[in-house]
Amino acid sequence: MRIYWIQDKKKHGPASVPEIISRVQMGELTPDTKAWHKGCEQWMPLAELPALADCAAQLLPLSKGQVATDEQIEQLPPIPELPPVPSTNPQPEDEFYRFNPKTGTVNTPEGEIRIAPAWARFVARMVDCTLYATLAMALIYAFKLPFNEYLLPSGPTFWLPMLLIEALLLSRFGTTPGKKLMGIRLISLDIVPPLSFGRALSRGFSVAVLGMGCFLFPFNVIMMLVAFFMLRRRGITLWDARAATLPVQRTERSGSGIIMAAISIFIGIHLIGYFMQPWLPTMIDRIGEASPELAEKLNKLTP
Repeated sequence: MRIYWIQDKKKHGPASVPEIISRVQMGELTPDTKAWHKGCEQWMPLAELPALADCAAQLLPLSKGQVATDEQIEQLPPIPELPPVPSTNPQPEDEFYRFNPKTGTVNTPEGEIRIAPAWARFVARMVDCTLYATLAMALIYAFKLPFNEYLLPSGPTFWLPMLLIEALLLSRFGTTPGKKLMGIRLISLDIVPPLSFGRALSRGFSVAVLGMGCFLFPFNVIMMLVAFFMLRRRGITLWDARAATLPVQRTERSGSGIIMAAISIFIGIHLIGYFMQPWLPTMIDRIGEASPELAEKLNKLTP
């Protein structure tokens, strides 16, 4: 659901339901802010919007003495004329997914579904990253590619193909191997899944920058901590708010799934080290240029 609102006598938007809730909780908007979405006959306070009915408990009570007069209402911009959106599979409005930050659930035509916890999402991400890195290094090892610093897992260029693969899996299946192990599926809040490839790819780039710090140490650690605390505070990550998506706990996590995730990460890390062995002499030489002592120690450890 796309919502428009009036702020400083100007029309803003559109924005998704999670974005509006986040703006209210951050103090950028108030429950009195005049807003509109498709299906409304006039501008009305955010607290009275039908799209926010499930989230009304999250909005502060309407401020007293701030009821808009008829003259003020007449000065509001006209209701926006929205162009028709072509769709080969139109869905009725009551089948849209709606996020309820109070309970941490999503209302769907199939019932109420819980949002995946942060730790499960982190494990799923680590599994996906490990599987991709293992596959990439296996191909590099098989084709005997010479050492190239742009092909090291410590650089952002190494991970670019993963964004394409992840977007393809999410747009086709709504999940990835890591998410599948943890019983997680990505859904959209304003259209029935699956997501489009472009939308999933845009979300992936946001995750890489805002959640993984472009895979550069120590920015990746810093951004992961920032994303975690923002998730605890707002109930939704910045990239999911931008893309109007949510990872939900589609199936119950099983002990075997968690064990498989741990085994996948453990084996993957060891395989990555094995596939990088042909590059070790060159890497140690590069390290020796900056620190001969460290290079000497590494030479002693290398079989």
